[in-house]
Amino acid sequence: MGRSEAGARAKWGGAKQDYSLTPFPRCVSHLTSRYRYCSGLIFDQIRATMNSVAGAGNYILEKASIDELYLDVTSYCDVSSAGDETPPDVPEDTKYVVIGGKGEGEGGGNKNLPKRLGWAAYVVEKVRKDVKEKVGFTMSAGVSKNKTMAKLSASHCKPDGLAVLPPSSVDVMLRTTKMIKVRNFGGKLGKKVIEAVVNERGGGDTGEDDIFMRDVGAISVDNLRHRHGFGNDTAMWLFRLMNRGDEDEEVEMTKVRGSEGWS
Repeated sequence: MGRSEAGARAKWGGAKQDYSLTPFPRCVSHLTSRYRYCSGLIFDQIRATMNSVAGAGNYILEKASIDELYLDVTSYCDVSSAGDETPPDVPEDTKYVVIGGKGEGEGGGNKNLPKRLGWAAYVVEKVRKDVKEKVGFTMSAGVSKNKTMAKLSASHCKPDGLAVLPPSSVDVMLRTTKMIKVRNFGGKLGKKVIEAVVNERGGGDTGEDDIFMRDVGAISVDNLRHRHGFGNDTAMWLFRLMNRGDEDEEVEMTKVRGSEGWS
């Protein structure tokens, strides 16, 4: 994921990944301790792959939950893009989706992607392949400029696939993604946002399934503040996320803890 909006070097180089179990005898168990153990194996393998491919200082790996992670590969993409080498193509047998582009389908080239985004797709696919071959789990991954966009992208390639959201296709995501699918909008905030959109439309029977990210982004910051009662910071955050697909939340490194693995 790009680290907030700190300039061009901090954009278009990251991924959100989640994973599911494939046949793996050591981990077929409903016990929480086993699930945590399996999660630790996966994170250890990701770290090993990234250390080998990118180097320990060129990525940030955050454990969002026991089966979800964020991987910031901005530094790796910056270094890789500095030379003349082009990113390798994603293998043909990969379920590979370029959202809003012509690359949807099985496998695909990176030649039409921005160079840094192509390198991000390459290294994320390398991580997915190593986890599947060496640990026995499949992973779905979304590559985009920040956490929210990457998480939404990952939903386009489940199960066991890779989805990339180029900068030119962010508007496609905003127009086609229901607001309730966006993280952090499932509670009181989500209800208040729905009320705001309904009021902007003049009332009626508008339900949560009829409201897309772009509908929220169409409300001005001033209206969010003064007409709908959002605080200054919340109004600006809503507008930037729903109108442009931007956010400032950084990926934070998760530390390894003892013999139990990732905390």
